[in-house]
Amino acid sequence: MEDNASDSRPVWKLATIAFGMIALGACVYSFVLYSEFSTELAAARNEVDLAHQEVVTLRSQLSSMEAQADADQLLIQSRHERQAAAQSQQDLPIELSFHDAISRSGKIAVLHNLADADLEIVLEVESPASGEHIRRPLVINAHGMLQFGAAQGWQFSPGQIVTLNHDSYRPIVRIVS
Repeated sequence: MEDNASDSRPVWKLATIAFGMIALGACVYSFVLYSEFSTELAAARNEVDLAHQEVVTLRSQLSSMEAQADADQLLIQSRHERQAAAQSQQDLPIELSFHDAISRSGKIAVLHNLADADLEIVLEVESPASGEHIRRPLVINAHGMLQFGAAQGWQFSPGQIVTLNHDSYRPIVRIVS
């Protein structure tokens, strides 16, 4: 029996060594797979973080664009309301014309009130070339005429934009020619 027992020792040793080598190989293979999977997992987490940041950025841009669209919509609505209000108003009953000044160079504005009542208006003149701007309240008697020019503090010249405003009427806008 001793022979039988002594013959099995090398087999067990060989089997143990083989099993140990297989286990070691499995551990090494598992470690290689683990490091590959952990690298892939880290890359996937990085992609998820980038995607999340992009979602946050896009949501912020969307909110900003929605706020801008709302503001634009309010502005458009306000313009439409002003236009509708202006269209429902009557024309300002004033005749506006420009004539060459007799004593000085430049032009004078002649305003003729066609209404049966005195009108208090606001005269605005813009000079696009120089950027100058004036705004003066004026009262024109019923069926009266008013001249406005250099003697009243403003010399009209071609290209200027003249606007006559009254709250109850549509404004008159003319360009001096």
